[in-house]
Amino acid sequence: EQLETGLSDQGVIALKEILRQIGAVDNFSRQWQLPTANPFLCAEPAAPSAGLIRGQTSKHRGLRTFAQDRSRSRRERSPMQFSQALPDNTAEGAVYLRWRLDSAPRSTLQSALENRLQPLCDDARQAGVELSFSASGNEWLLKMTGLQEPMPEVLEHALKELTNADVAISQTASTSAPLMPIRQLLKALPEHCLEHSPDSDDLQRLWSNASWDGLATGLSAQIQAALSPALSRVPGSPDNQLTPLSSICSQRLWHCIDTGSSEHALLLFCPTVTRDIADEAAWRLLAHLCQTPFYQRLRVELQLGYAVFSGLRQIHGQTGLLFGVQSPSVAPVELLGHIEQFLNAVPEMIDGIDDAAFIAQRQALADQFVSTSLPDAQAAEMLWQGKLAGHSSDYLMQLPAAILRIDRAALLDAVQRLTKADGGWRCLASSPGPNAPWQAAK
Repeated sequence: EQLETGLSDQGVIALKEILRQIGAVDNFSRQWQLPTANPFLCAEPAAPSAGLIRGQTSKHRGLRTFAQDRSRSRRERSPMQFSQALPDNTAEGAVYLRWRLDSAPRSTLQSALENRLQPLCDDARQAGVELSFSASGNEWLLKMTGLQEPMPEVLEHALKELTNADVAISQTASTSAPLMPIRQLLKALPEHCLEHSPDSDDLQRLWSNASWDGLATGLSAQIQAALSPALSRVPGSPDNQLTPLSSICSQRLWHCIDTGSSEHALLLFCPTVTRDIADEAAWRLLAHLCQTPFYQRLRVELQLGYAVFSGLRQIHGQTGLLFGVQSPSVAPVELLGHIEQFLNAVPEMIDGIDDAAFIAQRQALADQFVSTSLPDAQAAEMLWQGKLAGHSSDYLMQLPAAILRIDRAALLDAVQRLTKADGGWRCLASSPGPNAPWQAAK
């Protein structure tokens, strides 16, 4: 036998075994066929130059027409906000489409919709678009990130699949392996930040009573125009005045989650006191300074467990500090006590940072949010959260400057408001909580 270059004796043996297992068949029982064509990979003719309409040439650039002004006016009144915060001359973009429902979609319905959408997600991914459709309480979110050119057609197909009444709802419980307790709590947190709603699996009723809004970033004028037909067919009522998440100021709410595990887990989410960008900047600086000391104290020194972490999270537009611990032996109420002890020691930690180090840490954090250094997907997500919070379109430009304005006194004041739970505390845990001032969430 003659060996191919680079194929060892062991490789030849392995190849022979694979060929033997495949076997030879004289007559195939079924006819070979090509897979279904991916509709998002079809070659398209070159698009006209951005900013021009049919009949115009480059000589007309800069001149507007009545039709263009009318189109622009419609977009400005639309609940789909086309953000100019990110450059529109790159190949990538993002689209967020949110529906607020009068009921929460039942888990069986959500699973059926996600399964129905999966082949479309696979096709979109081949074309450079990440497509997702998720539920959180009484809200649906469809998100597209990646190459912007296929997005209008991907959206058309997605809406067609999601509104098709012929969806098979399985009543069989999921057989997937359960997540570790702390991951179960993380998955449940966004839903528990929303007001409780009754659930429903009536797809047509959910769509007919839905309200929707959205955000698109980084899209060229050409792609924005191409999205219009799909946006005109979005189910539900367009609404650019959807109310933001309600505040839990000064409340301490405890959600007991059955994780089905003997291990203990706890999440503590501490929202900012207001939606003002100065509060967000202070919370971000606190998260930045506390991340390593928190892990050092609870994981290394106290050895309370694993999956110990802290950081800043934005959930439905609400910015907050998030602390999490999973422990094999320490109960959630005790874990909460250790987190409170850590927070009470934060003022001393801040006082111990010299001026040069404080300024350097603050600058390093601010530099992370300079728009030119943010990955497109992260910038789009922040703009979406900013929209949900009611921030202006220049939110990303304001944030680094707001961080640099936080001095030591302002940070210590933020710590005081944090420890007093002025913005509220929300705890998700694997067992019931303590007595007052904590109250069981409804």
